[in-house]
Amino acid sequence: MRKGKIAAILTASLIMLTLVGCGDSNESLKLSNDSFEYNGTRLSILDDLQTTLDKCDSVAKAGKTVKSNYIGVYNYDIVGADSELTVYSFDNNGKESLAQIEITKEGFKTPGGIGVGSTEEELVAIYGAPRNANDVRGAITFYTYEYDKFVIRFMLDGNRITDISYLTMDYYNPPEH
Repeated sequence: MRKGKIAAILTASLIMLTLVGCGDSNESLKLSNDSFEYNGTRLSILDDLQTTLDKCDSVAKAGKTVKSNYIGVYNYDIVGADSELTVYSFDNNGKESLAQIEITKEGFKTPGGIGVGSTEEELVAIYGAPRNANDVRGAITFYTYEYDKFVIRFMLDGNRITDISYLTMDYYNPPEH
């Protein structure tokens, strides 16, 4: 009788470990609003420039890089004349620093589930009303959501998102000197 109870307890424990204890195989890709997954790799706007470029180099095909006076545009995964992933740098007090990561790739999603092709209604349902909604060129509108250390900006053409950008707060709202 005692062996039966032990066997039952061990079996139940094994089932619990299988369901709970092992965790998700993508545990390292748990994302917060500052980060996103691109081709299976976590990228974060809070990483430094070199870390971001190294990660991009490992998962995306590098395209043309334009650089001058500590300002850089690093293009990845070129389709036609457009880049699906672009990293921008800027001169931050004499140091080249990460400014912005821009994604135009179909199928890309933020941690909230919003991606290129999502609608304005879906965006507002997940992120709420934007702090800023700037109409730039008629049908083009930018919805901006500010956090403590970064900004997420969605570009809408009509009712659809065509571009998602993560910007560092130092670049978006530089401190006055």
